[in-house]
Amino acid sequence: MQNIVLDTNVLLDRPFESILESFTEPTRVLIPLVVLDETDTFKKGFEIKNVYTRAFHNFLDELRKKGPLHEGVECGKHIIEVQVNEEDLDLNKPDYKIIKAAKENNATLITQDIHERIIADALGVACTHFAPNDVDVNKLYTGHRTIDITDEEYVALASHRVDGIPVGNRRLVQNQFITMKASDGRTFEGIYKADKKLIEVLGRVRYEAFGVRPKVDKKGEVIAEQKHLLHLLLDPSIEFVSAIGPSGCGKTLLTLAAALEQVERTGKYKKITVMRPLIPAGEDIGFLPGDKLEKLEPWMASTFDALEYLLADYDSEEGSYHEGVKEKIYGLITAGKLDLEAMAYVRGRSIPNQFIIVDDAQNLTVDQAATIITRAGEGTKLVFLGDLSEKQIDNHRLTSSSNGLAYAIDRMKGDEIVGHITLSTVVRSRLAQLGVEKL
Repeated sequence: MQNIVLDTNVLLDRPFESILESFTEPTRVLIPLVVLDETDTFKKGFEIKNVYTRAFHNFLDELRKKGPLHEGVECGKHIIEVQVNEEDLDLNKPDYKIIKAAKENNATLITQDIHERIIADALGVACTHFAPNDVDVNKLYTGHRTIDITDEEYVALASHRVDGIPVGNRRLVQNQFITMKASDGRTFEGIYKADKKLIEVLGRVRYEAFGVRPKVDKKGEVIAEQKHLLHLLLDPSIEFVSAIGPSGCGKTLLTLAAALEQVERTGKYKKITVMRPLIPAGEDIGFLPGDKLEKLEPWMASTFDALEYLLADYDSEEGSYHEGVKEKIYGLITAGKLDLEAMAYVRGRSIPNQFIIVDDAQNLTVDQAATIITRAGEGTKLVFLGDLSEKQIDNHRLTSSSNGLAYAIDRMKGDEIVGHITLSTVVRSRLAQLGVEKL
């Protein structure tokens, strides 16, 4: 097995996983204290080197769970070893004074600083992170479950004699989507309604919003998870919807289509409000020129892309939006039917009768998520959209387990006005699907 020491500039240049993949033979990767200290100075910021640095530290922190870093931990065919000598610690740094105090007193160090945990682990100091709100994302509620049904239930469903089947002794969650699987492999889609103790059939419902329908897969079947999302978005009894999935799975487009359908066509809500955490701006949008809308527009590029697609062939009955697509969007804003809002302006407000979309919600803190949810007024529908993969979390103080989106999904599930769905199928393009899988 070859031994190598990685310099800081290598770790800033590309993801740590791709560095490991470049070694074709088994390798012991040695990471000295000086490299950890240098990379720690790059963890704040939003350049690609800052993203790689945070990912590297998160990787080591997760690796600690498999064994002591100072002894070397297996990672595939390689071994990762962190080398730290106590005499090399600069005790002018408060972090290292704290680690030394824990070691001298044989105490467990509790800290939210990932760098500090890695150094402590490498010195044999027991350590953990303070995370009372952390969620186990591996066990996070998906909003969907598959169950087996009896032959009698199959006959009843196949003959269309019933609207659903009794829940029986099955333990389900309110508004959970259920794939009911018969012994011959045939399936029926349903949703569990706790008040009726019934799994209602969805199969005979045609889903469409503002001319958009769920996509069809290669087998010619409607993509179930998109149908499930539209069901939640169009159901007036469900006031809070959360949806997670990779880029290109259609969650933003479907949500905006449902919002336009219920604002422009049915009048269910008076306006659409789109928000997103502006992480690089530190929640302050004043550094860009122009009014609030002009400052927000660069941050809302994905929203504008989806709206341009949806409004391309749309003509208002009032004849107000016959200009270009961009003008149609601004026409909606001028008419008070669309609002782009900064997170910084939410606190203290009450927002009634609106369809609120929070995009990139994985960058919300727990407190921010709670603030937005508690601002929803009477008649408002609130939708959280995001991607919990570490690469999509720009707030360096958050992880896939500690962000507000994961917390909201975990805590809000089970209420009759709440629905959630996890999407996994990328429909944007074959290239996008390949990017999600490989990069």
